[in-house]
Amino acid sequence: MLSQEVAQRSEWLYVDTGSPRVRLVRVADGDGGVAVPDKERERQYLQSLGECLPELPLGEVSSPEPPDFVIASGGVRLGIEFTKFVLPIPDGQRPGREVGRLQERVVTRARQLHEAEGGPPLHVHVDFGPWDSLRKTKVGNNARKLADLVRSVVGTGPVQEHHVDVPIEAVPTPFGGIRIYSSFDAKDSYWSVNSSAWVADVSPDDVRVQISRKTPMAKAARKTCEELWLVIVNDTFDHGEPVSISASALSHEYNHPFDRVYWLDLVPKRATELLGADRDVSASHP
Repeated sequence: MLSQEVAQRSEWLYVDTGSPRVRLVRVADGDGGVAVPDKERERQYLQSLGECLPELPLGEVSSPEPPDFVIASGGVRLGIEFTKFVLPIPDGQRPGREVGRLQERVVTRARQLHEAEGGPPLHVHVDFGPWDSLRKTKVGNNARKLADLVRSVVGTGPVQEHHVDVPIEAVPTPFGGIRIYSSFDAKDSYWSVNSSAWVADVSPDDVRVQISRKTPMAKAARKTCEELWLVIVNDTFDHGEPVSISASALSHEYNHPFDRVYWLDLVPKRATELLGADRDVSASHP
C-alpha cells in the first residue's frame, strides 16, 4: 500500500506516493472559482484511485464537468466521472448504520450493568436477530436481558470454561447468538457486536442503478475526452451505509457506454474493474 500525503498549493495538487514516482498535477476548476466541498471530496477520490491503479496516467488535470476530471497525458485525454454509492433502503426498513448504533448501545449498557453488579471481566460477542425488533425505547430493557442472561450463565465468580456458546433456545429476542469467553488476564473486559450482520451486500441491480444514473452524461463527457471511466465509490465516511460488493455483482456483465467501470473501496483502499458486456476483466488492485 502506498503511503499518502497531500498538500495543496493554490491550484496545484501535490501527492507524495512514498516512492520515487511523485505525482504532480495541476487542478483547474471549470468555473475558475473556489472549489466546493464536493469537488474537494472528488479530488480525494482521484488520489485514492491513483494509489490503487498504477496505470492511471500522470498529467495535467482539469474539471470540465462533465466529466469530473480529465487527465491530459501523452496527447490522450482520459475522463473520469465519480459517483458515490448510496444504498437504497426498502420501505419499512431502517438504515443499517442506525441499527448498528442501537446494537452497540444495548451491548455497552449491558456490560455496564454486568460490571456494576459485580460480574467478572469477560469477552462477550453478541449477534442480533432481525433489525426491526430494535427500538430506541427498548435499549434499557434489552440491555437488562443481556446482562441477566450472561449472569445466569457465568454467575459472579471466575469463569471456569474458556468459551461458552449460549444455547440458541436460551437466547431471548432481539438477540440471535451469544458467545462468552473468559478474560485473558482476569482483568480486561470486552463486549462486542457482530457488525457484519448489518453490512449490506451490493447486488448487480444496485450497480446497474448507479451506472444508469450516470449514463446520460456520457455523451456530453465524450466531447472533452477520448476515453471515459466511471468510478463507483464506496464512501462510508461520507454518511454512507456500510456495504460490501457481492461476488455476483463482481462477476456480472454490465452494459454501459463507458470504456471502464470501477468499484472503489476507500477502506481498505481497493479498485476493482467491473465486467463489461464486451470486456473480459474484473481485477482488484490494492
